[in-house]
Amino acid sequence: MAVTSAQLRRVVADAFASDPLLVWMFPDESLRLDSAAAWLGVFVDAYLASGVVDTVDRDGETIATAVWRRHGESIELPDSPSAWGLLTALQGPERTAEIGRGFSVLRDLMPSEPFDYLQFLAVVPSWQRRGVGSEVLGPGLLRCDVDHRGSYLETTNPENLAFYEGHGFTVRAEVTLEGGGPRLWTMWRNPGSHG
Repeated sequence: MAVTSAQLRRVVADAFASDPLLVWMFPDESLRLDSAAAWLGVFVDAYLASGVVDTVDRDGETIATAVWRRHGESIELPDSPSAWGLLTALQGPERTAEIGRGFSVLRDLMPSEPFDYLQFLAVVPSWQRRGVGSEVLGPGLLRCDVDHRGSYLETTNPENLAFYEGHGFTVRAEVTLEGGGPRLWTMWRNPGSHG
């Protein structure tokens, strides 16, 4: 079944609505789900066009996705609306600048060795803690193992650490994003690592 942008936006927004990063970025709970779907949707659409998107479906409904950028491949984000332009429309220029300063730390944390980047792993809340996350993550880790390449991700949800460690990832760095942002962990997995 071919997944649509609308389906992936829903899955990602539902899964991340309570994530500390999105709570920090979109503090108004009544608008968070729609704001997250719009902002994350810019990335979802770009990855659908030029990344690797793995999904898990149940009864004809997409319930999980793992969205990857393969080593050496680029993801073309749109100029209009740009992710930062849309965020400015949603949050205003001052708040967007503050969020940008928080994200600026990520540039220095990127690994120097070749890796595939896990942009999102999202499971709709009603399917979480039922093995679906492992199911949707598996194909990407297998590709990394076959290609003898590392895997890299960032998370701001401390509940995710044990899950990823169970799949062979280890914490590389822990930082707190500026501007009152959440703690963020970068995680790395060597090819062939198993938890």
